[in-house]
Amino acid sequence: MPLAAIILVFLSATTHATWNLLAHSQQKVSGNLFLRCLIVAGFAGLVSELVAEWHGDRFSILLWGAILISGIVHAAYYFGLTMGYRHGNFTIVYPVSRALPVLFLAGFDVLRGYEPSLLGWSGIALVMAGCAIAPLQSLQAISFRDYWNWSAVWVLAIVLATVAYTTIDKVAVDVLLPHHMASSARYELLQAFFTVPCLWLMLQFIEEERPHDPNKLQTVYQTSGEQPISLRSSLFSFFANWKSAILFSLFVFGSYWFMLLAYQFSAHVSYLTSLRQISIVLGVIVGTLILREPSPRLRIGAAILITLGCLCIAQS
Repeated sequence: MPLAAIILVFLSATTHATWNLLAHSQQKVSGNLFLRCLIVAGFAGLVSELVAEWHGDRFSILLWGAILISGIVHAAYYFGLTMGYRHGNFTIVYPVSRALPVLFLAGFDVLRGYEPSLLGWSGIALVMAGCAIAPLQSLQAISFRDYWNWSAVWVLAIVLATVAYTTIDKVAVDVLLPHHMASSARYELLQAFFTVPCLWLMLQFIEEERPHDPNKLQTVYQTSGEQPISLRSSLFSFFANWKSAILFSLFVFGSYWFMLLAYQFSAHVSYLTSLRQISIVLGVIVGTLILREPSPRLRIGAAILITLGCLCIAQS
């Protein structure tokens, strides 16, 4: 695997873990925050597209179709993430939803004629095992209900959405000019332009969760929980918090932009996605050493498994 692809994936993992940890520590991760973040990116994407169109650097119909579909799927992803954190614990929803797509994408690679080697499959297995162990409190207290409950339904939705937009985006970046960073950035930002209205409509079907749990997401509903906030009110809330929205946008979209660039250096989607799971290792290290979360030995052991898996994938 090219060194450039590995570096880009590790940058993506770092920024991905950062925005998740920041959002969790501030206890402000809500559908409304995601919406404000997407509005920032949507406006940026619109401006960049107008400039590109003015200079004649136009996207093809195929790319516009990919942007539209991927934007809708991203809305489903953020909605699933919102509901997943509402019904489940962060330490279960996050690692499981990040790990399971590897299996689906491995199958996608096989269909495209890029079957992983034995070492690659071994690495994927190690990554999956480590991600499955990370949320547990003890190996002697494994419960089926830890993985199969109401939150599991939304985790499955997150996984399917992740596989869908990753597949679509991989096909799209193959159409873009090789290593064309500006085109990749335009592609990602324009996704948000289509994601905003879809996510806003989805969020109207959620009622506010009270009292607020640090591991759960609030929604865009009013305090009364009876009437949904209008788009005008959501925009007003966004402009009142533009600094945090812009900062959050830089981390969220910077993370996936690095992945889009990495796809242009390697054809093995499952390998790249597996490497990105190092973000879980970073979260485990912060949780055990800084936040003093429980079961440090078990979670560090899971992090070692993930690291070994990443090394196998990188050497395959």
